[in-house]
Amino acid sequence: MLRLDPLPTNEILGMWKEFQREEFPDKKHVRGFVYVHTPYCSSKCKFCMYESEPLLKKGDLSAEKRDLLNEALEAAEAVEGIEFDGLYFGGGTPTIYEEGDFDDVVSAVRSCFKLSGRAVSTCEMNPNSATPGKIISAVEHGINRISLGIQTLTPKVLEIAGRQEADLKQTAELVVFAKKCGVSVVNIDLLAPLPGETEKSFYETVEKASGLGFDTVTLYCLQNLGLKYSPFEMAMNEEALGGWDRIKEIFTKGLERSGRTISKESSKLTTCLIAGNSENLYNESNRYELHSRNPVAVLGLGRNSCSNLFGKVFYKNSGRDGAALDSVGRRYIGYRKDIFEEALDMILLHLRDGVGLPFQHFESIFGYDAEGFVRANFGMLIDRGFISFSSSSVECGIKFADALKFFEFSKTIKQLIFSSKPRNRLKSGAE
Repeated sequence: MLRLDPLPTNEILGMWKEFQREEFPDKKHVRGFVYVHTPYCSSKCKFCMYESEPLLKKGDLSAEKRDLLNEALEAAEAVEGIEFDGLYFGGGTPTIYEEGDFDDVVSAVRSCFKLSGRAVSTCEMNPNSATPGKIISAVEHGINRISLGIQTLTPKVLEIAGRQEADLKQTAELVVFAKKCGVSVVNIDLLAPLPGETEKSFYETVEKASGLGFDTVTLYCLQNLGLKYSPFEMAMNEEALGGWDRIKEIFTKGLERSGRTISKESSKLTTCLIAGNSENLYNESNRYELHSRNPVAVLGLGRNSCSNLFGKVFYKNSGRDGAALDSVGRRYIGYRKDIFEEALDMILLHLRDGVGLPFQHFESIFGYDAEGFVRANFGMLIDRGFISFSSSSVECGIKFADALKFFEFSKTIKQLIFSSKPRNRLKSGAE
């Protein structure tokens, strides 16, 4: 179920073609995304949990670019019938490419895939490697949302993390330039809590950042920092920043002068907050998510990228390691899944976020009675009061702020379900 086995490229591409041919009760609920991964940064921040590594030799990305563009061209043929709801360049640091290479990557990828009318195309940018030239390239090739990763403005915290501080003046100029070039949404990212951060320093970061002229700011809650920081570094706070609820209070207060408020949609997200204007184009219908409460078909491109194809497969591009297994010089690992497992995951992901699941929504996707499915498979959680039912929805009485704990919980529950009885696969329509 969760073991990652080698998967041949032709088999993966075949599953994307099958997905386009197959029908199930309401396919329109599946949101499609293309995610493009840059596996390098100028340095590796200690808090980073993502698949990235420091670039040891500046500018040495020709092989990485070649492999990425070959993969994009190959995948484009297999997904030619799909209109994607979003395109996301992430990492790592996409702007670590020199301007010419950056233009090549954005241009080539954008030309390979069709986007729907509601699609938002995002590019993450480090303020220290973003340039006017890269912003112009992004806009020329359809990028309409830029996300600048500031993370924190506290020198002590940055020193512990091994991260270069973003220059506020330069960042403000990039925001203004991006808006002049026609970028619809300029976002900045902040992170908390971090070792060395205090309530006072975090408030100052939020207040300073709120004067940069951005459209939205996203605050991410960092988890499991003890896996990256030493006990000494974790104990450096003289005035602990506190838990997520306290962090949200400080974040809200720090934004007061800017007039920005927390979006209603943030109440549905477990580990981040979004604040900004009321007409944010980046929302639940087109926000990139690899693991979402709603069905997704995520096509990942680039080394270390992950893909999640609804009802078919979850896989990772592990790069050229063991490339002899694959004639195209890359190796995929993953696991196959079916509609039954997708239905289980939908219930579990609503539990993760502590939000109710309307019967009608579940039934329109899977063609199966929602309450009957939950009672048949999640009896142990019903007995413990974690799941209940209203007249119109499955109610979730648990919420996870820790991604690793949720992953272990989800894996354990699915193992119990699969081992306790024969595996009943859901078909198109009710059983």
